[in-house]
Amino acid sequence: MENLTTSDRNQLMSYLLSPQQYPITLFDFFPLCGYSDFGSALVTLERHFQIEKDFIEYLGDSVLAYPMYKMTIDCARYLASMALNEKGDQVKQFLVDMGEQLSELPKVYQLGLKASQAKIESLGKRLRHLEDEALIRESLAEIEEKEKVMWNELDQLVYSYATKQKIPMLKVYDMLFQIARESVCKQNEARVSG
Repeated sequence: MENLTTSDRNQLMSYLLSPQQYPITLFDFFPLCGYSDFGSALVTLERHFQIEKDFIEYLGDSVLAYPMYKMTIDCARYLASMALNEKGDQVKQFLVDMGEQLSELPKVYQLGLKASQAKIESLGKRLRHLEDEALIRESLAEIEEKEKVMWNELDQLVYSYATKQKIPMLKVYDMLFQIARESVCKQNEARVSG
């Protein structure tokens, strides 16, 4: 039984974290799945998948400019299982499991964000009713403390997830930042079009 190495897992995780529609190059991917050669992986790709939907073909950067192939995560998942070997099955399962776990992370982040926003709004309403400057300072300190707690909880969640997945915490934060940026862009687009 040949298990995925740490290097294999890191390479697969980089595909999952990529914002590109076609993040996986067939030339880099076929050995991970245990295909005996590039040709057999290419034949399987061309026979079972649709160009411009599941994969794209483009000319490489070299002087010889051989055709290169890039594919979607879904295409790679199925291509791995079509290798009909244990390593291909492990690659497919890794992509499925990590894909599911990564899809849960934005939900956890959104729940935490909504809870902290509700706390801040509640404290903001209280502040509007305070007249005494000392009470205002006290309330601001309470908000800051709650924000610290919230961020510490988020740090613990990210640390736990990163440790469990054996990926750097910065990659998790980068992923969260990308999700937040996309959310803000969508909100801005909705405001402009609405």
